[in-house]
Amino acid sequence: MFIVMHSDSEPTILHDAKGYRVNKETGLLTVWGRHFQTIAAYPKGTWEYVSEKAPEQ
Repeated sequence: MFIVMHSDSEPTILHDAKGYRVNKETGLLTVWGRHFQTIAAYPKGTWEYVSEKAPEQ
């Protein structure tokens, strides 16, 4: 499970996520699930950080 934090909205919880990659040239965040199938992609500027740990309430 990964959590993508956004600057202007609520965090996105991706329960089926197994990993992620950030393209250093474009800033694109790609999150994948089973068999490396892409389940989400966020362009540069739409996300702040990604975490495997739930944010503390």
